Amino acid sequence: LDVESVPTFLLLRFNKGDIVEEKRLIGAKPAELTRMTEEFVKSVRMSTDERIKKLLEPSIVLFLTGNRTTPKCKFSRAIVEVLDKEDIEFEYVNVLADDDIRQGLKKYSNWPTYPQLFSGGTLVGGVDVVRELHET
Repeated sequence: LDVESVPTFLLLRFNKGDIVEEKRLIGAKPAELTRMTEEFVKSVRMSTDERIKKLLEPSIVLFLTGNRTTPKCKFSRAIVEVLDKEDIEFEYVNVLADDDIRQGLKKYSNWPTYPQLFSGGTLVGGVDVVRELHET
């Protein structure tokens, strides 16, 4: 789970044994932990579009197959490698573990394939776009 310091608080949501959402708080910050936990619980009760909007709140979010440390396809692996090379911190969502998000995001973003990278709530693109940005 890539815990590098303690205390680190992880809020994880699972679907069929896979992590579909992760929130992380590093350090002892009781007020922030309370806020983060309350928001996390509320997200469980939201519609798919509301959940997608909530998932897009962090500055950079990658929707991929698998997770950051074990991507499930070469395209997801390639985009993670580019982001890691650039030392870009990002949240991720495993679309294989949540069919509602997997299908809903395709409609929401009007982008039919995964991975999908968002910055500031706006679709950047897939692996080809990210590779091109990395090269330039």
